[in-house]
Amino acid sequence: MAYKKMQQNYGTRKLVEEYKEERRAEKSNHKRKKKEWINAELDKLELLKSQNDFRRFYKDINMDRKQFKARTMLCRHEDGSMIGNEEDILERWRRHFNDLLNGNNSGRTPYTDKGWLTSDIRNNTSESSPINLEEVINTGEKLKNN
Repeated sequence: MAYKKMQQNYGTRKLVEEYKEERRAEKSNHKRKKKEWINAELDKLELLKSQNDFRRFYKDINMDRKQFKARTMLCRHEDGSMIGNEEDILERWRRHFNDLLNGNNSGRTPYTDKGWLTSDIRNNTSESSPINLEEVINTGEKLKNN
């Protein structure tokens, strides 16, 4: 409010001092609220630690520690060109996963941790050993919690 007055009256000394005083008050108010927020966050972390909820404890610590990073939404087209439009990116991912799930690899072999699968290994594993429910349950039980 004082800034508008200052613009209207071409910055008289009184208005400039009023503006500076309001600015100081706003800055001190901002610092106070930031301190209160930080203390509330520390209290929340102490509570999580005392409750032995280490998963949320470390998650909150990492959220506070890491800085904001702006994301760029880019994707590569089949021909290698870059796509920047959100709708085109979603369409590209839809086609990609549709091809993967429906087996339309267009001659590409799948990649595993041990390298590229050859066609004879891929055919042997998919035809000779179908996955049953017990294998899925046993594998799920071997995974880490969470």
